[in-house]
Amino acid sequence: MGGQPRGHALQPRAVILIASTAIRAGVPILHNDSDFDILARHTELRIYGS
Repeated sequence: MGGQPRGHALQPRAVILIASTAIRAGVPILHNDSDFDILARHTELRIYGS
């Protein structure tokens, strides 16, 4: 069946690069972007903002 895919779409590469760097460094990020909120719900990413 067609229709919308379930779940969340892949994030832009820059967002993933920033998030993965922050996770590896163990630092939170300050943001105003819902992509980071989604990643924080599913990874160890710590965030400020929203």
